[in-house]
Order: sequence, then C-alpha cells, then structure tokens
Amino acid sequence: MSSERELPTTHRLNGPSELLPLVSSFVDLSAGTEFQSYKESQWRFLLSGEDITGYVIHSHNEGDEKGGSNDDDNDDAGVNPKLDGCVLKVHLDDTTIGFGMVLVRPSTRGRGLAKALLNKAFETDNENEERHVLAVCSALGQPVYRKLGFDDVGTVTMLTCSVSDIMQSPWENLNNEHLATTDGKDCTSEQINTLINHDAAATGIRRKERMDLLLRGYANQSRSTVAFLSSH
Repeated sequence: MSSERELPTTHRLNGPSELLPLVSSFVDLSAGTEFQSYKESQWRFLLSGEDITGYVIHSHNEGDEKGGSNDDDNDDAGVNPKLDGCVLKVHLDDTTIGFGMVLVRPSTRGRGLAKALLNKAFETDNENEERHVLAVCSALGQPVYRKLGFDDVGTVTMLTCSVSDIMQSPWENLNNEHLATTDGKDCTSEQINTLINHDAAATGIRRKERMDLLLRGYANQSRSTVAFLSSH
C-alpha cells in the first residue's frame, strides 16, 4: 500500500448557474479562514458574473464515494454541499485570467488541496499556449505558490476606505463642489468609463465585466455607492 495520501477529486463549476446554489457552502468554507468576514452578499457578488469558473473539493470526498464526478464532469458536484477547498478563476478579458479566493478548510490544510486546486485551474485547452501568470496572494498563500514554481517579484499595498470616511475627511479643499456620490446603477457612461480607466491604470487590466457587475450588483440590483472626487 502506498504511503502517499491520495488527493481528492476537484470539481469544476461553470458560471453562476452552478456556483450560486452552493453559496452557503462557500460562506461556511470561508468562516475559518482569513476571509471569514465574507458573508452571503459578498459571495453572491463574487459568484454572479458569467466570467467566473470555480473549482471545489468536497469534504471527505463524498462526491467520489457516491459516484461523483471526475475532474471535468460536474454533474454530481452538489452531492455534498460541504467544501474543503475552492479556487475561483476569473476571465478578465480575452487574454487575461485571474485567480482568487484560494481557500482550504483549516482542518484539512497541509494535505496538498490548494496545490491540487490551482494545478487544475491552471490547465488550458491549448497545450501550445504561452502564458504569463502573476499571482497576488497573502502571506499565508505564499508557500503554496512557491511550491508551484512562482518567484517573488514585488509587494502590493492595498489602501481602502469607505465613502463615509471620504465625506468626513478633514481635507481643506473638500466640499460639495468636489465630491459627488451616486448609486452604481445610476452612473453615466462617462462615469463608468472613468472608473474602468482608473481601475486599468491601477491593475493593468481593463476589467469591464467585473466593474459592470460591481456597479449594478447581482440580479440587476445596485449594491454600490460611487464617490467621485475632483480637484477642480
């Protein structure tokens, strides 16, 4: 008998029609991780775009024990709603794919689940395709990416604040003439293009579909307030 632990089967879920029915499973999975603040509304936003493909591992691999699917067949992906791991693959544009929410249940870490999920997500239908992958990860995820052959190239610092923080800012030049807020669904085409251009300048990617989903929310319900700050 081999002493090596057999890796569980990964299941591919394509788009919101297959991902959203498991939203409570994703909430449960993230509860014990650095993304424990992500509740149903945040997960619904992540899983509602047509640009998303998910890869999951069922807890205790019950999907296989009950005749579940293989790596590329998701017919029985809902056999066991409890998940031990996941990764989301985002098709940002025609040439750019992003990976995120690489989560593994704390009780099953150290078994190679994250590596198995990422290896499956990295697969491509075109074996001759030349790919350049830039992974942005937390300190917890660095060892996994290093094992997959990634090298450190830099550090990303993310700064965030709420609209209320901006409106309560003590900046001397900030007043109603400089600050405008609007619901995401009410943004004009010019405002949307401005947001897309600023996002592209910061990330190097024109994430039009993601930005559109962020503004209109899932199920066409706006979930965002946009603040435009002008120095003029």
